[in-house]
Amino acid sequence: MFDGYRKSLKHPEAEELFDLGFYRPLAWLFVRAVHRTPVTPNQVTMLSLAASLAAAYCFAFGGLSLLWAGAAWYAVANILDCADGQLARVQGSGTPNGRLVDGIADYVGTAAIFLGIGIGFSGLGMNLWPETVVAGLSSVFHAMIFDHRQNSFIAARRGDGDFHRREMEKHLGGGITVPDGAGTNGARADEVGPDGPGTLRGNTPSAGLVSRLYVGYIRIQHHLMDWFLPAPVGDGQAAALRPEDGTMIRLWSFLGPTTNRSALIAFALIGRVDLFLWAVIVPGNLWLAAVWYLQRRLDGRPANPVPGNPS
Repeated sequence: MFDGYRKSLKHPEAEELFDLGFYRPLAWLFVRAVHRTPVTPNQVTMLSLAASLAAAYCFAFGGLSLLWAGAAWYAVANILDCADGQLARVQGSGTPNGRLVDGIADYVGTAAIFLGIGIGFSGLGMNLWPETVVAGLSSVFHAMIFDHRQNSFIAARRGDGDFHRREMEKHLGGGITVPDGAGTNGARADEVGPDGPGTLRGNTPSAGLVSRLYVGYIRIQHHLMDWFLPAPVGDGQAAALRPEDGTMIRLWSFLGPTTNRSALIAFALIGRVDLFLWAVIVPGNLWLAAVWYLQRRLDGRPANPVPGNPS
């Protein structure tokens, strides 16, 4: 059972500590109960979104007792958010469609939570909309950065090369240009869309739309991260073999969505959601600036040569 749990993780070194210590073990119990049933990862994602919406409602229209209920619902939402990916890995049913649905559900749930917080404070006669908007946008940016760093770290550790280029080459035909000249001239025949080179993969219009949305998200994330944290010059896989990279992904993980949700749950339990907003705005963004600075300094250093390769 433990071995199955370990295999259900993305990569323990890149997981958030709250996930490893609490949410994913509980999610694994859920996965063990449903993995042989017709339940799909996308259905679990929808359950997670529903729990987030329930939490948002509690934050918007409740007193202290409903804040506790909102905290409980948000914990359930995070457990299920962990479970959908674990279920996909156990079933071998992971798809770009699932990744897209999971990402959309996360962003919709986050937007609903912060909307609920703003409405809740307004109902108490407190105008905290500016702080709510800034904290919400900061949370989304933090989550996007961690998603980028985590996927890039895991891809490099597995020897898959650049995550964003690999994902776009899997879903684009030979005639579409991807960022930084990562073309698809070497794409296999089954990677070309149904209408020939230059079209998105997918055997149906709906599948093509899913691929288009997914690639659009990858493009946005790539360009945003390229502006905020340019990749180091040289081979990305070699750079990922530096001993410091394990430390850096752990530092980045404290900006992840689970850490953010856990902080909101903790502050909701003591009835001080206002402190959560300021915790995201001030310590959260200061942490972002500090880790960004350390990453830039690390990326400015030459990478250690890959063992077995000429330096």
